[in-house]
Amino acid sequence: VLDLSRCELNAAALHELASPADAWANSSIQTLLLDGNPLTTGDFGTATALTSLHDDRPVATLQAQTDHEDCSGTAALFGALSHPGTRVTELDLSYCGLGARSADAMAEALHGAGIQQNLRTLRLTGNHLGGIVIDELSDGTLWWVAPPPSSADVPGSLANVKLALSQTHITDLDLANCGLGPLNIKSIAQ
Repeated sequence: VLDLSRCELNAAALHELASPADAWANSSIQTLLLDGNPLTTGDFGTATALTSLHDDRPVATLQAQTDHEDCSGTAALFGALSHPGTRVTELDLSYCGLGARSADAMAEALHGAGIQQNLRTLRLTGNHLGGIVIDELSDGTLWWVAPPPSSADVPGSLANVKLALSQTHITDLDLANCGLGPLNIKSIAQ
């Protein structure tokens, strides 16, 4: 188990973690926990601003689903995990500020021999994969709201993820609080 939960890791840190990519093919790590990290931000100052806590759980704010989603780190990580021989069976990316662009990188990696063959549990709770996000009002009330406009193709990204997931051996997929909404849930479930 490699537990890097809530370590304020950002896109640049993921590049470091994923390098060299072929090292993951020889690693004995089966569980990789990255939950609660602002993985799609570019620097630590921005990362801190993008992460807030609700009931001691990180909740990424509206800003994480703008056109500034830096998925280069998630793409590097998914690329490393797609190498043949990768043994990761459980991956937790909950509350990491992932959006449609990161979903595209994940879909591409799920076609790779390593992660496709071995991954059984994928947790994506609290990411903005569907384009609808949670906002907290000053009184603590949570509301689902549409984020600022993004050039990301949410339906196309989810279609890519659905196709990729159908080719894996994943038995536990957690998409709670991902802002999918009824139409996107239906598209993934079919």
